Amino acid sequence: MKYNILHLKNIDRFLFTPVNPSSLILFRFFFGAFSGWYAFYELSTNAVFPQYIATNFYFTFSLFDVLHLPFLPPQALYTLFKIMGVSACCIALGIFYRIALITFFLSFGYIFLLDKTYFNNHYYLILLITFLLFFMNAHHGASIDALRNPKLSNKPIQFWNIMLLRAQFCIVYFFAGITKIGKDYLDGRQMHIWLNEEGLIPFLQPYASSEWVQGLFIIGSILTDIALPFLLCYKPTRTCAIVLAIIFHLTNQWLFHIGIFHYLMIAALVLFVEPDEPYRLWVQIKNLLLRKPYDVSRPNLTEDYTEASGINKTLIKIFIGIYLMVQLLLPFRPLIYPGNVNWTREGHRFSWRLKANITTGGLSLAVIDPATGEIVPATPFDDINPEQYLVMSYTPDMILQYVHFLKKKLESQGIKNPIIKIDGRISLNGRPFHPQINKDVNLAEKKYKLFQTADWLMPPPPDL
Repeated sequence: MKYNILHLKNIDRFLFTPVNPSSLILFRFFFGAFSGWYAFYELSTNAVFPQYIATNFYFTFSLFDVLHLPFLPPQALYTLFKIMGVSACCIALGIFYRIALITFFLSFGYIFLLDKTYFNNHYYLILLITFLLFFMNAHHGASIDALRNPKLSNKPIQFWNIMLLRAQFCIVYFFAGITKIGKDYLDGRQMHIWLNEEGLIPFLQPYASSEWVQGLFIIGSILTDIALPFLLCYKPTRTCAIVLAIIFHLTNQWLFHIGIFHYLMIAALVLFVEPDEPYRLWVQIKNLLLRKPYDVSRPNLTEDYTEASGINKTLIKIFIGIYLMVQLLLPFRPLIYPGNVNWTREGHRFSWRLKANITTGGLSLAVIDPATGEIVPATPFDDINPEQYLVMSYTPDMILQYVHFLKKKLESQGIKNPIIKIDGRISLNGRPFHPQINKDVNLAEKKYKLFQTADWLMPPPPDL
């Protein structure tokens, strides 16, 4: 497509051009396979029990409290993970495609919203992709649905299907790079810890303290994240960009072992090749095996293609515009809050802040019965598991959420209006521990205020 999409008259031509669905089909298979692997891996390692069963309290997302998600019994949680895994496999195989997407979205979404302790950018990305795939015809080939209905096989799709997914992955890359452009990251605080204290690259240990080695990793990671969206979308640089992206993600997976995130990002690279390339490659392999002549022709896209109506085109353009606007604005949410997001963590989630900081926290709890003035024994480990405590210890909104849970628990035991104070300290990117929570404030009286910095937080270190 060699036309200028900046001209409004060409937008329709850009978005609704019929293309071969093979790259989208291949991505559908990888996405379903990796998502299914995640669900069954969680079951096989019994990660469900320590995370979701061995606890008396879940840290819910504040904006989603209105959903009032029911807390399922243990056996139901295990069953939900099985449903999640089976539906993901159905997506990969293309059987009951949209029913499988809805089932996976609801089951995965329930687990995602159940406890923000385990919030991870790649879980958020999986939900977004599932949502987008529902509106796309990624089952038009290499699917059981296509076997059941041959009319679907290799039926053309409109280019906006691929464009929107490309845009989503480009947003992830770009904001992950922008997030790294901060004083601590540029000063090498995080990189020094990763290369030295954590010993992530053994053969680099003799050189890990060298400024040029750390600088190479710092600048390389920032430039790679920011440049990849442009390099992948520009055809002359696409091949080099794909090779660079594969090396980049495999290196990060080797260093940090971040679940399926980097494998998913590698799988998404198939979306950036020409849409019919996977199909053409398959034809060439098949012809080679059958000793047929080499075929360089492209598939005919005029057959079985139905032009979208004007109303449908308008609705699709509105949907794309709203979706991209939300995805482009949401990462700027931390700017709404006063203060440093690295310290307050307000607006941290849903902003693609990948590997932004290395944070360690610790807190002590003091509960006082105002009627008697006596100290009431209480410990977070009576209610939450170690991983919940670890994340809560440096996340103010979770600390406040737990305090209000503890308040209700104590009041049910006959202690009216208990005074709950927290002495919380965190170490950010290797700094000495610094007070984060004002230990003289009764947090039981404080309420969470949207888009306002908590007045019970202490000022950050002067050099932050």
